[in-house]
Formats: sequence, structure tokens, C-alpha cells
Amino acid sequence: MKYGNFVGEKFLEFTDNEINEIGSALRAQLESVMGKDYFCDMQVDNGGAFVTISFPFKSSFSGRNLMYETVSDASEIHFLLTKKSGYLEVKRPKYGIEGLVIDPMVPTWEKDYENAPEFSYGCTMAMKGKCRVYRSRTWVNIQSWNPYVYGSEISDLAYDRNDLDNVRKTLTAIK
Repeated sequence: MKYGNFVGEKFLEFTDNEINEIGSALRAQLESVMGKDYFCDMQVDNGGAFVTISFPFKSSFSGRNLMYETVSDASEIHFLLTKKSGYLEVKRPKYGIEGLVIDPMVPTWEKDYENAPEFSYGCTMAMKGKCRVYRSRTWVNIQSWNPYVYGSEISDLAYDRNDLDNVRKTLTAIK
């Protein structure tokens, strides 16, 4: 379940089982768009509070893609995972002495630990490689449009279909 006003206070460590489940879920999302034979084995770098999961390509991609961008040395997709405990920020109106709302436009924010989830996952997607937009001279890092997803369950770490299609278009050559 996604909590929009969740504020992380402390980083937590991942278990090996969580890393494997998240890695297989992310791989299934990528394979649904790119195909099963596109990626090599998953590589995991467990740095304690931050875990990096990488999916290297079987062959790096350089050339013109479906969005008419020039891509140079696109070789893998990374996912940076975090796990935090914290609280929910809840907006409450300010009340005066007799219970009247002082100013409804200026609410107070309270920390709600009771209704907050035990922890929340965060996942950021990045691609290794450079691209140059059509008719531009500047090389920039390859980026996805909405690289961050979050949630309190592993199933919440699902990227939107449009984002995955943009990854496919970035890494597919014009025929």
C-alpha cells in the first residue's frame, strides 16, 4: 500500500529474501517489455542501507533509437533500493481556545506513528549510457521519465507501463 505522506526517519537493512524477491519482480517487469533474452544475470551490491540491483545487457547498444536519439554505450539498468521506517504526516486544522478553527488556511502537521506502516521501500531506476536528443549537440545521461516508485509492499514497486515502454524505445534501434 502506498502512503503519500510517509516521512522516513531511519534506514533499515534488507534481508536476502527481500532482495531476491524485489530483483525477480523488477526482472519480470523488464522482461515483459524487452524480452527474456535481453538481460544477463542479476548483479546485487548490498551496501547495508542502500542496495543496488543491476541488469546488464547481453550486448551494449549504440546507435539511433526509436525516438530518433543517438545512444552511446547503453550497457545496463540499475535499481537503487532503500528501506526506511518513519511516520505519516497528518494535516490537522488549528483550533483556538473555545474549539473554533483559528485559521483554516494554515493547518498544523502532526507526526502519526500509530497508523504508519512498519517500513516503506523506495526504488530508483537509472540506465548506464549516454544519449543525444535528435538534432542536439549535447550528450546527457539516459534517464527514464518517472524513475522513482515507493510503497510498503514489494508489489508496490511496479513501474508504469509507459515508463517501461520508454525504456524499450530508448534501447531499440530503428529498423
